Amino acid sequence: MSRINLLLPVGLRRLLDYRNRLRALGISPGLSYSRRYRQALEISCIEIFPRESLTALKRVVDVGANVGEWSLGIACLTNAREIIAFEPNPPVFEQLLRNSIHEKRITCVQKAIGSNIGTIGFNVEASHRMSSILPLKGWAREFHGSGGRTEEITVPISTLDHELSSYDEISLLKLDVQGYESQVIEGGKDVLKRTKILMTEIVYNSYYENDSCALDLVNLITTASPLRLWGISAPGCSPSGRPLVADAIFVNSDYS
Repeated sequence: MSRINLLLPVGLRRLLDYRNRLRALGISPGLSYSRRYRQALEISCIEIFPRESLTALKRVVDVGANVGEWSLGIACLTNAREIIAFEPNPPVFEQLLRNSIHEKRITCVQKAIGSNIGTIGFNVEASHRMSSILPLKGWAREFHGSGGRTEEITVPISTLDHELSSYDEISLLKLDVQGYESQVIEGGKDVLKRTKILMTEIVYNSYYENDSCALDLVNLITTASPLRLWGISAPGCSPSGRPLVADAIFVNSDYS
C-alpha cells in the first residue's frame, strides 16, 4: 500500500480496494458504490476462479443455497444464464424464494442432495447456517452459539446425477452442505465429470459426526473425478487466529 493511500480515510481506502477488485474482473469500478456489488464480491469467491471461466458461465448449481446470498452474488457479478439453487430446510427455503424473486435466472429446488433418492432426517439448528443432515458436535454448537436446541425434520433428498441428468455441462458447482460433501460426491460422480469448476467449503476440524475434513475431501474429489485443486480462499479464523474453514476451488482437467 502506498504512503498516499495510508493517508486516506479507512472508508475511502476500502472503496478504492473494491474499485480495483471489480476492475480486475472486467466489471465497471463505478459499481463499487453499490452495496450489492461489494457484498457479492465478499460472498462469491469468484476472484480466485480461473478468470476466463467467468465470461462463459452457462449453468451454475448451488447445493446448500441457504437464503441465496451466494447465488445472488454470482448473478450480480456474472452473466450466468441459469442458476439452480437446492435448499432442504423449509423456512430457509421460503426465505430463498423471497430473496430471489426478482432474479429470474435462479430456479429454487426444495431438496437435500446426497447419495440416494427418497427422504432423510435433517437436523435444524438454532443457527440455521449450521443445520445439516449430520448431527452437529457439541463443541461446535457451543462455539458457534447455536444453543442446545436441535429439531429433526424429514426432508426430500435426491442426487446430482438424477437431478442434472439432462444437462451436458455444469459450468460451476458449489457445495455448502455442512459435512455431507462425501455423500453428495458419491451421488454425483457422473455430474462431476461434466463440471468445469467446483467450489466447496472445507474445514480444518471436525464439526459434524462422520464428516470429512479438508485433506480427506480433497483426496475424495480428485479420486472420484477429473477435478483438480486450483486454489483455496483465505480462511475464516477463530478469535485466537486458528484457521477453521475456507473455500476450495477445483478445475476440471478435461476443460482446462
